[in-house]
Amino acid sequence: DAGLWREALAGERRAWFARVLALLVPRAKRLGDFVPQLQPFLAEVTTYDPAAAAKHLALPGLAQHVTALADAFDALEPFDEASTEATLRATAERAGVKFGALVHATRLAVTGRAVSPGLFETVVLIGRPAVVRRLRQLSRFLEALVDFTELHYPLLSEVAHGELIHTRLNLPHFWQYMTVSALLRSANSSGEIADEIDLEFFAETLLAHLQVDYFLFQRRVRQYSTARIAAGLRMLVQLIAT
Repeated sequence: DAGLWREALAGERRAWFARVLALLVPRAKRLGDFVPQLQPFLAEVTTYDPAAAAKHLALPGLAQHVTALADAFDALEPFDEASTEATLRATAERAGVKFGALVHATRLAVTGRAVSPGLFETVVLIGRPAVVRRLRQLSRFLEALVDFTELHYPLLSEVAHGELIHTRLNLPHFWQYMTVSALLRSANSSGEIADEIDLEFFAETLLAHLQVDYFLFQRRVRQYSTARIAAGLRMLVQLIAT
């Protein structure tokens, strides 16, 4: 069950779970198809499809539009398919953006995926608290991405024009890798890191701790604090310092 099963799904949430399965059945060709499609209904969204993010999150001012939608959904009564659709449409009109553009961003925020069953059926079944929380999470992600781009735009421009990006690349990781490896090369050229250190491999070693799945494992299973993780990374760097 990929860790998604809860006893409540056979108890007090059984009727809700049956509605979710009924929504997914037309899109599931095999039993195994249910697991990834169930994920956003039964667990938090922790990653966004990279290709969908690159395609649908580039709209200028999108963070503000997503925040406005979250605020509108938070106050919406009733929270049903008709009202959520009308609210999203009105939010898009006030923002001066296409309805479809905000639909794609909302789907990505709520499911992490490029495709899903009907968006408004999905939104209602996931429920107002989770939907609002995920919209605000996407808004924070976009704001952080803007800050990152502002800080590293010369490097990102070089990468974008250097034919180094391909469709299967994990873009956030690649940006992190390029930044960290550049800092390590700079430290090496100034004599702060020994010449025999494999800088490319060491950059990947540092970033492995920040990959989403392993980071969540450290935080939730090992219960490491963010301060402990950061201190550990600093210790690794100090170990290779001359």
